[in-house]
Amino acid sequence: MGLDFNEILMSSLADYGMGNYAYLENLSGLGEIFARNLNATRAIFAANSTMTVTVADGVDLIDAAGYPISKDGANTYSVTTGQLLGNSDKKFVMTFNVKAQTTGDLSLGKMHLSYQVQGENLQQAIAQQQLTLAAVEPERRQESVASIDRDVYQQSWIKNNLGLMQKKLSHWVREGNKDKADQVINEYRQEVAKAEKQAAMPLASPELDEKISAMKSSVADAFNGNRADQEIKRKRAAKSLQIGSIKEQRAEDHK
Repeated sequence: MGLDFNEILMSSLADYGMGNYAYLENLSGLGEIFARNLNATRAIFAANSTMTVTVADGVDLIDAAGYPISKDGANTYSVTTGQLLGNSDKKFVMTFNVKAQTTGDLSLGKMHLSYQVQGENLQQAIAQQQLTLAAVEPERRQESVASIDRDVYQQSWIKNNLGLMQKKLSHWVREGNKDKADQVINEYRQEVAKAEKQAAMPLASPELDEKISAMKSSVADAFNGNRADQEIKRKRAAKSLQIGSIKEQRAEDHK
């Protein structure tokens, strides 16, 4: 609570402890957060869960919606995915780096979810066909573009990658570097335009434009005024952007 705490440390502690993190500048809103979390405890299906990803050679796991990732071996990663609530879906995008040397089907690897229900350790494997990519010749580009899952692609850019951008933006605001902060926003706009062209599908929207404009205004305001005012506003903006990045990357749908 407040402005004088390390939001990266606190949100990381929440993730590793499989709990929740929220940012409050003052006491207003505290009751709502407690009520929401207490209500969630009544719906917990599994108190903790971990996704284990065993990747193929030439494949690296880069990000999993900001959840903690540990490398347990040359080809094995563990992603701390936390509590699982009953009657809800936890959705997030995982980002891989794949080195394709030849054309053909490429296996990303294998995944399984480990979780604990009433003291019993359980596992659920992820269907193997969902973890396969195809590398094709350049002349088959149109066929490749046509195979893109529009919902996943749009979610990746409008939610996940926007969240990653906010995380970078939060860092540079915290560091007091306005030029770098502005650069992060401009580069994201350019990347969205490039992704639209590559996939031949629209990504920009009034909602996305509104979010980016709000970020630009937040950055401009954080670097406006005397030094003492700027310091306070930068702390506030950095924390708001950081919690915003978590919300963008992670979605939980309650049924």
